[in-house]
Amino acid sequence: MVLGCQTAIAFLLAIMAGRMARFWGILIVMSTTVIINLLFPQQFGPVMFTMAGFPVYRESLITGLQRALTLGCLFFLSKAFIRPDLRLPGTIGRIMAESMGFLSLFLDEKLSPGKNIISRLDAILFKVQDRKLASGKEKPVSRTTVRGFIAVFCVLAINVIFLILEIR
Repeated sequence: MVLGCQTAIAFLLAIMAGRMARFWGILIVMSTTVIINLLFPQQFGPVMFTMAGFPVYRESLITGLQRALTLGCLFFLSKAFIRPDLRLPGTIGRIMAESMGFLSLFLDEKLSPGKNIISRLDAILFKVQDRKLASGKEKPVSRTTVRGFIAVFCVLAINVIFLILEIR
């Protein structure tokens, strides 16, 4: 239940950030995670039912749902918080901003599978490096706003409350 609530909160944060372009893709990945856990059980227990001749074990279903929710939560959190315009204070913030800038430039390039993928990947990385160097000065790192601090504090507080409730 706690993991489901955390995933729902992460989903709402991603929607509020306006970055939910591929919702069906993550839904398919989460469903596939559950199905793989059911087809290749690592934990056996009571059989809940059989589906197309395969026994569905209770523990495998629970494990699959936990893994799918964890994966979904991480995906939604990354959609909500990891973006090129993310600004964190200090040296770590500057390094993160630079890394996100490189990642954004890299993702703008098209890399299709085929022959010479290593040389094409190398060419894209050099192109990204040249574009980043040509962009000039880096933007100064700004401080976290009160709204951002409150958002992070609320997410942490909700998670602590959920963990306390789960321990009891």
